[in-house]
Amino acid sequence: MSSNIEASFLATSVVLPEEAKERDFKLEQLYSQTANAVNLREVASYDLTENQTGQQWFLAGDVTKKRFGYRLCLYGTIAGVVLNIAHGITDLDECRVTRLYGTLQDSPFTVAYPIPLGGAAPINLSITSTNVVVGDPTAAYAGYIAYVVVEYVRDR
Repeated sequence: MSSNIEASFLATSVVLPEEAKERDFKLEQLYSQTANAVNLREVASYDLTENQTGQQWFLAGDVTKKRFGYRLCLYGTIAGVVLNIAHGITDLDECRVTRLYGTLQDSPFTVAYPIPLGGAAPINLSITSTNVVVGDPTAAYAGYIAYVVVEYVRDR
């Protein structure tokens, strides 16, 4: 798989040749460019099931090979100083986590905070082979809902 930065941008106009064979070739070329541009776009699907993101990542050791990125969304309610959310990514030991982020929101909604969060009442975020861990060391956010996004790439 190779990528071309320009491939994700499409021409806004086209002139088709009058000769049928040249026109057919041009139409095939335009279709291929369109398909490549669409396929290289990031898919903005945030769901509770694993989805391909449309991202392509290098493979450590062979940067010419590309791997697809995946996204998984999770949520849970904080009830104490730690919230463990089982992520169900059974092969996480064969993946690289590329992004791990989220938001805390009270219910009913009056305020939302980014995760991780520093300050006097910090929130930390980590991932293990089985769980996403939202840490609330001061227990300041009991009852808040944690929405977490995990993005990763498989190294195989």
